[in-house]
Amino acid sequence: MQSSFCVKKQTLASLIIAVIVVGGLLTYFVLSKSNQTSLIVLQNNNQTNINNQPSSINSFSSWQTYKNEALGFEIKYPNDWKVNPTDPEFINGKQYGVEITFQSNKLPSIYRLIITKLDNPLKLSAKELVNQSLKNEPPFRYESASDEAMGLYNAYVLHRVFAIDEYDESATIIVGDSAYRFIYPSPGNNPNVSESESLFLVVEKILSTFRSI
Repeated sequence: MQSSFCVKKQTLASLIIAVIVVGGLLTYFVLSKSNQTSLIVLQNNNQTNINNQPSSINSFSSWQTYKNEALGFEIKYPNDWKVNPTDPEFINGKQYGVEITFQSNKLPSIYRLIITKLDNPLKLSAKELVNQSLKNEPPFRYESASDEAMGLYNAYVLHRVFAIDEYDESATIIVGDSAYRFIYPSPGNNPNVSESESLFLVVEKILSTFRSI
């Protein structure tokens, strides 16, 4: 009788262990499926977020292109903007600069961008070239300076350069034995420049597409 009781007790224990094992396997299977589903949803959401990123991350291929063969560069600008290059500037018969005005079809105001090509035979860095120019030119005021990335290039930027009736940014990049300088109105509080903040953000994206040709 005692032997029979022991057998039943062992059988019950085995049954409990089997139930626990089966339950554990079922729980693992359910959680595994749930995690896989969550991962798929997360991946889909991430892909959606990537596809919805602004053009500053995705390609600017849908933008229009302005090309200047004489100065050897091209830039892109939004489709709902128009670009108006002024008469080019020359020194001793050689073109060295152009002033471009950008205007959104949605805004009455325009935004000025001056692009000047400089010789850099000593192949100075952007900062060295700017500092050399500051020594050779009449002194002028600016609030600060910094190294910044500008698309494919590294730029040295003078911030809020005092320009009589407004404040300008002056960014310089090096391309081989040449350099390009970009002058455009500063963001924020800027006399005589309307929509300076919103237009500045767009023009910074435009400048990030700059490339020599």
